Amino acid sequence: MTLIKPGSRLQGHDEWKVVVKWMSRLVKWTVVTVRGEHHGPDRVTIDCTLDVMTNYLPWVFPIPMRANLLLRRDAASGGEKIHRYYEEMNGNQQLNRETTFAPLGVLHEKLRWYHGQLLAAIINAGIL
Repeated sequence: MTLIKPGSRLQGHDEWKVVVKWMSRLVKWTVVTVRGEHHGPDRVTIDCTLDVMTNYLPWVFPIPMRANLLLRRDAASGGEKIHRYYEEMNGNQQLNRETTFAPLGVLHEKLRWYHGQLLAAIINAGIL
């Protein structure tokens, strides 16, 4: 059984398979509207809105997202490669020990981890 915590790096086919399996059951369709792109020397930030229609509810959920692509120079090709990718809902950073009062950040990290473990176990069991 593969357990995935939110905010973690998904690596390998098995971890992606759990996420895709769950999302394909939950989401009927998604429309991505890009509101803006911001380019810097080592980063690309994309502000967008995801309009999501689920299989279970009759209305569309708009989810504002900010996608961050951190770039790194590739010595072999001379170009740039994506070094890290992360998303922020509503453009807000996730709370962790570096972005807020340390004990509160640790608590928030543990809650995200717990809920991710629980959700992954439910998905792997075929309940959701």
